[in-house]
Amino acid sequence: MKGNDVPIGYLVAVAVAAIVTAAALAPPPRSWRLGQICWRLGMQANEVPFVIAAWLIVATALAVAQGQLSTPGGVAGAGLAALTLAGLGVVTERALRARPIAQRAVAPTAFERAIRPRCRNKRSASVGLAHGPN
Repeated sequence: MKGNDVPIGYLVAVAVAAIVTAAALAPPPRSWRLGQICWRLGMQANEVPFVIAAWLIVATALAVAQGQLSTPGGVAGAGLAALTLAGLGVVTERALRARPIAQRAVAPTAFERAIRPRCRNKRSASVGLAHGPN
């Protein structure tokens, strides 16, 4: 590889991860259509940030092994990969903070806990209904 070659494959891999992460971190408050596009892109980083981080690490390791980070484009790509990894850290931290809130949202209320034992009828399964394929 010549010293002035640009590692296109590495830059594309890093750019895709950076766009997805940026959409998860700060979606633009513009039109409904743009909001939908950003939501669909950002959902990937919100759901699987570790997969995207692993993808960046593997792509960077491959670029290092091939000597592609010795070019200015490679250095810029590595810088963007580092920023993207930091952004994925922020996404993960937000998800960890949201977990207790989501658990409280789906937890049964005091009324449901008080009523649930009284609503169960052990004989309801044997009222003469046929069970299974017979």
